[in-house]
Amino acid sequence: MLYHELGHLYQYNSQSTLPGYLTEGVADMARSVYGYNDRYTEKKGGTWDDGQHTDNFLLWLTENKHAGILRIINASQVNWTEDVFKTVLGEDVDSLWDQYQQSFAPTKPTLPPFPEITVSGENAPNGIKEYAIDGDNNTKWQTTENRGWLELNYGVPTFINSYAITAANDLKEADPKNWTLRGSHDGINWTWLDMKENVTFVNRNQKNTYYLNPHIVDRAFQYYRLELQNNRGDKLQVGEVILSNIQS
Repeated sequence: MLYHELGHLYQYNSQSTLPGYLTEGVADMARSVYGYNDRYTEKKGGTWDDGQHTDNFLLWLTENKHAGILRIINASQVNWTEDVFKTVLGEDVDSLWDQYQQSFAPTKPTLPPFPEITVSGENAPNGIKEYAIDGDNNTKWQTTENRGWLELNYGVPTFINSYAITAANDLKEADPKNWTLRGSHDGINWTWLDMKENVTFVNRNQKNTYYLNPHIVDRAFQYYRLELQNNRGDKLQVGEVILSNIQS
């Protein structure tokens, strides 16, 4: 309480037009800085001027936008307008509030580096399954049929928002032409995630990247399976398959 009231003492100006939520927000922030804010905790929701979120919003501005923003707010209190945010930070307060709210977005788990791989078949010794995820475009996974599937087990639910398929270094006719990507929590029940048809890889070792529809809510599966069909001929092959969580 002492830090809160000292904050008010510092703020005092008989001609102040500073709204109550800012007056209290600045004082509450002083309590937060010194570890004594037992009133409000950081949480998503609300509005920046509702009093219950103002102090932590101001603290976020101080730490991420301008270390002296509180002094500027206090100095502007006689003729206060929200334009101060735009003038000082170059962004209006609604945009800043949206960024603050986004800071509460859950961190999506990164992909484990080496999933367990299972395939419908492989053409040993030069077309084994491990070559599909070894990071080397000069190796390849190859089947002895014109279709097949490749399944990756990450061991834990793993979020992806994109994937890439790289054509092998030879045999254009064995490139995948049509495929479906599915996800599963148990390796038995599968959810459709994406489908491509009549894809052409113009060059050898060409890498094509595809982004999943953001409206697909559940994209954190333990298992992912690509079911592929080739362009023509009696073999199917890919140079690399990469599942990704590309951060925006």
